[in-house]
Amino acid sequence: MLVVTVILAVISMTLYTTFSKGIMIWQRINRQIPEEDLNIFFDRFTTDLTNSFNFKPIGFLGREYSLEFATLVDSPRLQNRTVGKVAYTYDPQGGVVNRIQMDYSSAYNQENIARQQLLRNVRSLKFQYYIYDNQMKEYVWVREYTEGKVPVAARVELEAKYDDQIKWFTRTVSVPSSG
Repeated sequence: MLVVTVILAVISMTLYTTFSKGIMIWQRINRQIPEEDLNIFFDRFTTDLTNSFNFKPIGFLGREYSLEFATLVDSPRLQNRTVGKVAYTYDPQGGVVNRIQMDYSSAYNQENIARQQLLRNVRSLKFQYYIYDNQMKEYVWVREYTEGKVPVAARVELEAKYDDQIKWFTRTVSVPSSG
């Protein structure tokens, strides 16, 4: 009887350990990693700016907390990649960064706006623009750029809270179509 009890105890401990480790692995796999959202945001931001171009009806408008510009977008209505407008906005009260996308006709008519929340837990965000200053005859970083033409580069600096830690991130994207 004693031998059977010991064997049952060993089998029970083995089963318990196996199931508890399996549950821990399952939780770890299904846990959402905030850094993934950040990488997706930076990748999307870089792709949009790299594909941007000078298009007079949709001029480049860069402010400290938002920017909008003409780029190539996937239009669900046209079921094709086409010229459109993309805007990145920061909401300090909610701590979120949104991406707004419209194809050209939607941008013209201000309809069918596709809004996507890209980042949460953002404590601060600032955009900067690298331009050629004709008065100083040199390239400078500015916080606002409203001339309508695409700048040479754009930088986003953000402070986010992940795992009870505050972290700073910066990404600078050069724009090939500037000029």
